[in-house]
Amino acid sequence: MTNFMSIFASGSYPATQDTAKDPLEKVHLSFMKWTMNVNKSTSNTAVWGDTGRYPLAIELTSQVYSYLGRLEGLDKEGCSSLVRHAYAEQRDLNLLWFSRLESTKNTVKQLTGGSDISNPLEISEAMKTLFVQQWNKERKLNRKLGFYNLIKASFGCETYLSISLRPQQTRRLAQLRTSSHQYNIETGRHGM
Repeated sequence: MTNFMSIFASGSYPATQDTAKDPLEKVHLSFMKWTMNVNKSTSNTAVWGDTGRYPLAIELTSQVYSYLGRLEGLDKEGCSSLVRHAYAEQRDLNLLWFSRLESTKNTVKQLTGGSDISNPLEISEAMKTLFVQQWNKERKLNRKLGFYNLIKASFGCETYLSISLRPQQTRRLAQLRTSSHQYNIETGRHGM
C-alpha cells in the first residue's frame, strides 16, 4: 500500500508542470512522448493535451479514496481485523500518506467552492477539472505553444493519434502541432 500511496505523496497535483517531478509520472510522460514519437524536450503541456491523458495520480484517485472509505468504514464498525488496527494506528500517527490524502481532499474542497466532496468519483472528477483548468492556463502562457493554441481549444485525445498512420506521419504531425520540429521558423533561422 505504501508504494501505491506514494503517488499521492508528492503532493504536487493537479498542476501540470509539477507532475513531471514525480518519478512515476516521468515514466508516464516518457511513454506518451515515445508513443507520439516526439523529442523528450517537447512541451509536457502539449503532450497532456494531445493525448487527453491525466496524470496517474489523478487516474487512480477514485480507487484510492474508495479504499480509504472502506478503511474508515471498518474503523467505524469497530472491526477487530488487523487492517483496521493498522489503519487506525497510521491515521493516529498522521503518517505522510494519510495526511496527504486529507490535504488533497481539503484542497479540492476549497478549489471547488467549499462543498464537501466525499464520493470518490466526485473527488476524481473535481481533480480532473482542476487539472484541465491548470492545463489551459499553462497552454496559454507558454509562448512556444503559439501555433498549438490556435489549433487546440480543448483538452482531449487528438484523432491523429488513434487513426492508422505510419509512425513517421504521426511524428511529423505531433512535432508540427507541438512546435518541436526542426523547421527554420522553430530554430530561429528564418528571415535571414
